[in-house]
Amino acid sequence: MRGPPAGSTLVPDEEGASMDGMAEADTRWLAAVMHSAFLLLVLASAVRFLTRHEGTPLQPWVIGFTAALVVAYGAGLFAGRHLLWLTVVLALWIVLVVLAPSFAWSAIPLLVTGLRTLPTGQALALVGVITALVVVSQNRLADGFDPNLTIVPIAIAAVTAAVITFMRRQAERLRESERRAGVLAERHRVSRELHDALAQGLSSQAMLLQAADQAWDRPELAR
Repeated sequence: MRGPPAGSTLVPDEEGASMDGMAEADTRWLAAVMHSAFLLLVLASAVRFLTRHEGTPLQPWVIGFTAALVVAYGAGLFAGRHLLWLTVVLALWIVLVVLAPSFAWSAIPLLVTGLRTLPTGQALALVGVITALVVVSQNRLADGFDPNLTIVPIAIAAVTAAVITFMRRQAERLRESERRAGVLAERHRVSRELHDALAQGLSSQAMLLQAADQAWDRPELAR
């Protein structure tokens, strides 16, 4: 059976592999930025607390929980992100925000990580919790209620959640389109192979009939 012409079915596969490679590279790049930003902001918050509250009773607690948060977050980079890991990281971060409001600065990378890890419904609930903590923490740092410190975190969280949710849905649509394109390409390949097989069969029958017609006067050759 003759296969389809060279390259006829390889182009879609090569394009799909190329797109998958680009998507994986973009995902790794985004993850690296988010992880670096989160760890940098956590360390900056710890330095701020230590320089402004040196010798306070909370200092050993903040140092201990900061170290635990960094270790737990770093473990997820090697062991993989899952619900238990995210729960532990969130719990440690919430404790730190309660002890030292400046740790709320690291909310955005953590929010993005949650949006990329959890299902949409749970992720949006997480956005509400993190945003509320940030609003309370910022107003604690300001020693009073400030409308701007309430509106700005809500606006930033809403935009971040909308962008990440949109990107997730676009990625899901792209995967579905690629799946459908793969099914259509496979159907096209099978139909071409069937067409070629039928064409070869008909051609062979035509050649046999032509030979039989030419040898009609010699029955022993036409059998």
